[in-house]
Amino acid sequence: MAKDNITEIIELCQTLDRLAFYTYEKFSNAAEEAGARSFWRSMASEERFHVKFWLELQNVAKKNQLPHVFDSPAEVLLDLKKSTVKIKKLFKNLENSKRKGDAYMLAWRLEFVMLHPAFLMLFNAVKSLPLKSNPGPSYKMHINRFISGFNRYGRVTPELELLGETLQFLWDENNTLSDLATKDGLTGLLNRRSFTGIARQFLYLGERNRSNAGIFMIDIDNFKMVNDRHGHAAGDEVLKKVASVIQGSCRKSDLAARFGGEEFVIFFPDVQPAALLKIGEKLRAAVEKTSASGISVTVSIGAAQEKLSKVSDQTLVELIKKADENLYAAKKAGKNRVVA
Repeated sequence: MAKDNITEIIELCQTLDRLAFYTYEKFSNAAEEAGARSFWRSMASEERFHVKFWLELQNVAKKNQLPHVFDSPAEVLLDLKKSTVKIKKLFKNLENSKRKGDAYMLAWRLEFVMLHPAFLMLFNAVKSLPLKSNPGPSYKMHINRFISGFNRYGRVTPELELLGETLQFLWDENNTLSDLATKDGLTGLLNRRSFTGIARQFLYLGERNRSNAGIFMIDIDNFKMVNDRHGHAAGDEVLKKVASVIQGSCRKSDLAARFGGEEFVIFFPDVQPAALLKIGEKLRAAVEKTSASGISVTVSIGAAQEKLSKVSDQTLVELIKKADENLYAAKKAGKNRVVA
């Protein structure tokens, strides 16, 4: 049921962006000034790009490759349905209206609705998927361009100007809320919950491609001693520094997360078996060369891999367990090493 809800959520997002495309294209054709025509044409072009993203995401959802995104997808769906009904009604009324103010108000309402948290959560949830387009990274620029062009070519009232400030505020606020839901607040890496959801979907994708998946369980050596000797503030700096090295060692398609405490995890959706140890050794050496607040640290890494042929919800659990066992072996053998 949840998967059906998510598919329908994506369809509604696409509908809203498609209405925005038609609206801005209509504004472009009706504009008298060359600058206004160019502005609305560029807005329409960006909305066309957004529509392509939703179409691509629909195909991903149909193949059950989407990670867990919403805690209550039915509630999100109902909320978007209500907004879409209102926008469609405004769009229909616009066709019978000759007042510019009605047209501009529809544009504002469209941009406002498309700041619904569902949009941003979907943008962020699929960052690591091999999609050709994702509006997420450039969406704030889209909003700023919209407000700037609207203020220049629209008949802006103080009320509409306030709406523009509200759009910018909502985008920043939604970004913050999305980060809180998916990322570890201290290190900026994925949190354990979001990591698990995304990694499982990558495993199912890898099954079809017969790819080789790998995983690292990483633990900071003697971290309790760091906290005891230097304090928890210094310990936090160490965690952030190690997380930064981990993130810098990952490819765009890899998933890095803080698994808990001083433990981290990296998932490699597609990695050559011979390369995994080399990647681990390179990461271990990179951490050893860095320091935070003058404190040098090392990490122990347990690695595991599997050729994906028959994937289940237990596949990720089993991979993590194997990597965890190898991490224990690395600790027992003297720390600051990689065991696979």
